Amino acid sequence: MDGTSTSRDPRGPSRAIQRGMVAFLVVFLAFGLIGLEAWPLTGWRLFSLRRHETISELQAFAVDGEGDEHEIELIDLPMGYRHADRLLSGLDADERPGWCAAIARGVVEAGGEEPEEMRVYRVRERVPTDADEDPEVLDRELRFTC
Repeated sequence: MDGTSTSRDPRGPSRAIQRGMVAFLVVFLAFGLIGLEAWPLTGWRLFSLRRHETISELQAFAVDGEGDEHEIELIDLPMGYRHADRLLSGLDADERPGWCAAIARGVVEAGGEEPEEMRVYRVRERVPTDADEDPEVLDRELRFTC
């Protein structure tokens, strides 16, 4: 023999099984990327949606020179600020001004104006059942300003 044998390993899956698995994975990934929901080829919404009717979270608002509040969307800030809300619940009173200064810097870096003041609220919202709906604010309580 010349050492270029083309026989496959008898312990491995056949070519038909390999092709079938590749086809299944391509279809599975395509459904996930497109967002189609046809079990078992799901876009994974089943696992990413919140299951509670309401959610409570801390939200930061910038106050401009006229006293108007504008919610700070952390996702619109540079990458390093995007999950800063996770720090809020664990901040001591003496750490809050530093947090606010950092977020104000992020607002400026994102092209906004520096806030005159920042307010952090505990906001309770009704979670929409349709992904295209906005959440309904049920109530909000001022936690601190800086």
